[in-house]
Amino acid sequence: MIMGAKKIEDLIKLWEKKCKGVRLTDNTSLLLTQILTKMCGVLEVGTEKLFIDPMESDDYNKSLTDMYKVVTSNREFMRWLVGTYLVKEEFTSVSMRILCTVVLNKKFDNVINNFKITADGMDLLTFLIKIAVQREEPRCSYAYAMLSRAMDSEHLLEVYLQANIMLISILIQDMHVLKGQPDPGRKKYYCLDPITKSTQQVFRLRFLIYATHNTELRELMIKLGLMDLLLYYCDFDKTQDFQLTNEGMQLLSCLLYRLPQGTEFVERGGIQKILHTPNKSAPMSFVAGIFAGGFMTNHMRFITCHLPYPIVMKIVSYLLSALDITRLVCIRYATLALVHTVGRPLLLKVFDEMYGLIVVFEWVKKELEYVKDFEGENENVTVAIDVLERYLCHHVSLKAHEWKCINAKSTGERPPDPIQPDEEFSKELGNFYDDVDLLHQEGALVGNWEVVRQFHNLNMIKYLLNFLIATAHLKPQRDAKNFFVKINNIFEVLCCSHDVIQLLSEPIRSTNHAEGILILCGINMFIMQVGQKVHPTDNKQRYSALAVITQCVCYSKAENTIKKVKFIKHTVRQCLRLCNGLQVILSVLTQPNDYMWWSACKALIGMVYNDEVVANILKPMPLFNGLLQEMLKNAEKGQYENSKKLFTYGSKLLKIVTGKEFSRNANVEKMEIVSKTNINYSETELLELIHEHLQVKGLSKSAESLLQEGKLNCVIMDTCKSQTTAGNDIADLYNSASQSTAFTKWNCPGNSKIKLKWRSTDEVSNSPSLSSEHTDSGKHGKESSTPLEEQPIATTPLEKQPTLDKLMVDYLEEQHSHCETPTSARPKFSLIEPHSCQKPQYKWNAPYNVAHRRKRMEVFMSHGGVHGKSYDKQIFYGRMRVIKTVECPEDIGFSQIKFRQLDSPSNPRIQFATCEGRLSLGSEFLNSMFRMSSFLCHNCPITSFSYSKDNQMMISSGAWGTPRTCLWHCLLDDCIFLAKHHFNHDSHMEFSQSNDKLVGTRGSNAVIYDTATYKKIVELRPGVLKNIYKNNQAKFDHSDKLVLSNGILWDVRSGAMIHKFDKIGKENGCYGRFHQKGLHLLINNVMWDMRTFKLMKIIEDMEKCCEIMKYTSDGDILFGATPPAPKPIKVFTIEPKPQPPPHYMIRTFDAEREYKTITTVDTRWGMNSIDLDPADCYLAISAPTTDVDDIPYKTLCRVYEIGRGSSVDPADECIDYYDEEYMPVGGPIKLDRTL
Repeated sequence: MIMGAKKIEDLIKLWEKKCKGVRLTDNTSLLLTQILTKMCGVLEVGTEKLFIDPMESDDYNKSLTDMYKVVTSNREFMRWLVGTYLVKEEFTSVSMRILCTVVLNKKFDNVINNFKITADGMDLLTFLIKIAVQREEPRCSYAYAMLSRAMDSEHLLEVYLQANIMLISILIQDMHVLKGQPDPGRKKYYCLDPITKSTQQVFRLRFLIYATHNTELRELMIKLGLMDLLLYYCDFDKTQDFQLTNEGMQLLSCLLYRLPQGTEFVERGGIQKILHTPNKSAPMSFVAGIFAGGFMTNHMRFITCHLPYPIVMKIVSYLLSALDITRLVCIRYATLALVHTVGRPLLLKVFDEMYGLIVVFEWVKKELEYVKDFEGENENVTVAIDVLERYLCHHVSLKAHEWKCINAKSTGERPPDPIQPDEEFSKELGNFYDDVDLLHQEGALVGNWEVVRQFHNLNMIKYLLNFLIATAHLKPQRDAKNFFVKINNIFEVLCCSHDVIQLLSEPIRSTNHAEGILILCGINMFIMQVGQKVHPTDNKQRYSALAVITQCVCYSKAENTIKKVKFIKHTVRQCLRLCNGLQVILSVLTQPNDYMWWSACKALIGMVYNDEVVANILKPMPLFNGLLQEMLKNAEKGQYENSKKLFTYGSKLLKIVTGKEFSRNANVEKMEIVSKTNINYSETELLELIHEHLQVKGLSKSAESLLQEGKLNCVIMDTCKSQTTAGNDIADLYNSASQSTAFTKWNCPGNSKIKLKWRSTDEVSNSPSLSSEHTDSGKHGKESSTPLEEQPIATTPLEKQPTLDKLMVDYLEEQHSHCETPTSARPKFSLIEPHSCQKPQYKWNAPYNVAHRRKRMEVFMSHGGVHGKSYDKQIFYGRMRVIKTVECPEDIGFSQIKFRQLDSPSNPRIQFATCEGRLSLGSEFLNSMFRMSSFLCHNCPITSFSYSKDNQMMISSGAWGTPRTCLWHCLLDDCIFLAKHHFNHDSHMEFSQSNDKLVGTRGSNAVIYDTATYKKIVELRPGVLKNIYKNNQAKFDHSDKLVLSNGILWDVRSGAMIHKFDKIGKENGCYGRFHQKGLHLLINNVMWDMRTFKLMKIIEDMEKCCEIMKYTSDGDILFGATPPAPKPIKVFTIEPKPQPPPHYMIRTFDAEREYKTITTVDTRWGMNSIDLDPADCYLAISAPTTDVDDIPYKTLCRVYEIGRGSSVDPADECIDYYDEEYMPVGGPIKLDRTL
């Protein structure tokens, strides 16, 4: 081809020298004709292979590019060729030969559009149509060849529609004449001068191929008898010409894609004719294309099933043999046809008899070995996987139908209608999931099923799994999600075999360090899809992956021995623990995808059966303390997509975890007490509320009349107003009851304890429910997530119109039903004050009143009785006030703070770590003068620092840079340090309780050092067992024998792993803390027993403040603070959704009573550090008052005095933020950075 391009270049140079712009005489015309003819010869020699097979490989097309570029890039030559020579009678044929040869390559078919105006001003396409109508050879054939490329556009077909109708009429007449005419003396396929009969027919067939894009032209072709021509050209026995047969079959395949003409083709014996085509690359491609296009119509598949059985077998055999061809287009057509082939029982049976599964297996294995990514063209692999998935789905449908028939016989029910051999299988994935679920329930889908065993014996599972892992970190194509859904569906069926489950549980060494993706085992790949940890997944893909996990944990136990079942149970459990499967499955139940909930419940059932520890973890979760019951209530009413399945599996899960059956009224005894309670209320209060409602509505006369007739007291009315009455609420209840058929207790939220508090109209409009909470009480009840008016109402009609008295009784009865310990004998109910029955008091319990408790201490020496100590703590630690605020200069910023006791134990000093990398030590903060002395430790913000017990050593860590962590010796009582050792790889470090060891954190690993020699003692590497927390801080327990790192408990002495705690709750970090008594530990907001490693409690109130926490010196009280909210990502939308402001607070927990909340103090800003003084009298916090990216960046430190509430004097009142107009006690103090 390089020599051809050189020859073309020489001929164009000769043309430029001798003929360009020269007046055409006899001599110059002869020379020009010779130049153009030689150019035609060179081009035709290079294009012969492309003419025979237009779908030739890209390598061959690339070799022609240089030769074509020489012609088309010379715009001057092309302008003369199209604009001048083409319309000259003596040069028309040779000019059209050059253009015809050039446009055979698809990359240069735009030549006609670039040079579309001839010398006489006629449009080039119009000129070509004119030449074609004249029927003068060889120009007519040349015109059809160029028009076939020009008309490769539906727009041009519409513009020249009338001309194309005329051309097709003429063309089909000519082809009836041309067919069967011999080519005497033909030596090669491609010859344009003299043009052969075969070439004339090829150019006309190609024009018809592109004309099939238009509906009107397609219908015209059929009316003019195109099917007769196609039956002739597709019969190789008649044409004896590969080129004509190829073009004819390509035209037929294009026609079958767009018109349902497969019936006529089959009835006239077309299939028998094309099956006689020799097994060569190009002919087999077009035969496969005919089947791919024809089988897309339901009627042709139906007719094919009624052909003689040997012909059907030959069709399937021909398609399977096409997979051995190296031609990609042939394989694509063959796989597309096979997808529809396995869609009917008869064709599926023939596919099995021809060992089609093995053939497809072998081809997929070969392809998957060479596929390195999923970003390239892998359509053939996708379609081949589709064949395997459809094959399994249809076999599952047959087996499910067989099982339904057997089950109907045993139960005496009417059996389902038999499946006909020509009946189409359902393609709905919902039916497939239902069939698989049915077969697994009945135990009919087992590993010894022949279809599953064949998959396993051919080792196809390994290849599919490796391909899934290889594509975990890649950006998929637009159709890749459907591809992964198909693979997941395959594994869902195959997981009925224990061998497949065991293969998925085996460890895999596959790590993508660049993307941070670690795949531990096969099940991990599906867990990552459900948790959306790999490439972007949609809900359909997550649902299919969750189905695989469900089948892995809910396998059949009938086919193997107890020993193997125990082994599989252990391996699956370990695999799920490695990849935190429990956390991922639980997250599904908290998302709004209700059609996935039933599958998650089924997976949890299997996990509970496999491991009793899972049931212990699930039982204290909020999901089983009300949320799951609400799901089941809604599922019982049919409000979800899979309500029946959700109710079945959800109720079963509730029973095996809690040991209780699902019931709409679970606490029967409690409801019985409520029903026996005499509901009595004050009618005066009701009249007062009605009076208030009338005034709000503007009915002043009626209100005045009610005031006089009811003899109401105006002073009481003013008191009601101050308590934010709810007359509007009562009126709304009455109005809603009048409009509806009934008003019962179902109208009120039924999943939470209600504390009614009357409020004004504005408060009601801004609040989602009727419940209210006291911030300082520490008793936070759950609020109902559904407004009152959205709750379902009873549909049973009442005999009488509901009265206001009946409405009040039902409403108060509903409140009474939500009391923890309801009592039937009680005083009148109040319509204004929130209702709550008192808890039972026992004689050994300490009274809540302080004075009574102090008096009882004479009898009960220990705090006045049971819970007395807890009541004392609530009084002391439930109160705090601000006594000092330290404002940081704008150019630095507080990152961490700690109390440091040096001189006076009663007046400690505060040490600040700044964003500059300095440690600043303040003077005694209770003094009026407050000065600072600082020392530079790092060149970056300090993330943590701590002192040894004797205050002789200090360890500090920076956010980045070198050294990352540094050990210092404290020289003086002031802020002066001497560096002793650097630790460049540890992001966080802490002292042991005895100060003889250090524990450093390196990502998921922990390293223990000797404090005296700085040598590494042991490195704790979790390996594949790590929980992959984003933030991790290793900590010693109070005996220095244990270390908690990344959710794993280690033995310090041996360096062995003791236990791995399941990952529950937060994913951002592992914030673990040992209790001083060594009986339990906290990981985020989860409380674990240190003796049995069982989950004790999930502390909901601690969820937002588990990152920043501090125990008191005796470990009885825990303080928690909310960190600053991350900066939201800006998404440019037309209507951005308003985000609610974050809630920042300080919470106090009673560690002796399972971390019940004592008090909550709201703050304006999130905090990055808190600390307590050694005497537990003062609490210091540091908080940024601006965002990190804001300039200037501002922070402050605030000191609270514990045990004292706000002063009555407004001048001493505690405020939670700095305000220039109102100064807190002590006032804001500017730092002095001088020593």
